[in-house]
Amino acid sequence: MRPGSVSMPFCYHSLSPMNIHLIYPCRREDIWRKRGSTFTLPPMALVILAALTPRDCTVKVTDELVDEIDFDFPADLIVLGVNTTNAFRSYEVAKRCREKGAAVVKVRRRHDRRLLR
Repeated sequence: MRPGSVSMPFCYHSLSPMNIHLIYPCRREDIWRKRGSTFTLPPMALVILAALTPRDCTVKVTDELVDEIDFDFPADLIVLGVNTTNAFRSYEVAKRCREKGAAVVKVRRRHDRRLLR
């Protein structure tokens, strides 16, 4: 096995196809960016995950700076891209998605919880 590679404990091809929603939440203070007044680079981690997802899964990618989050999408799995600046919003999104019965995974950079107080 290559260094840094991950060994999967199961063959995901044997599982039934999943609906996966990859979400990059944005802070309420950044909503003004939706009006096109600034250029931002898209969060690449979620796009890369989407590209690596098995073809039989349905994948939806949402960057909240660009689109509203579709909480009605019938997702089996929610993957949130989290960093320090959007951590509070990601907690809100995770709670709402869990209430709908989806499993939630947070893909994050290390952030200092002291900054979130």
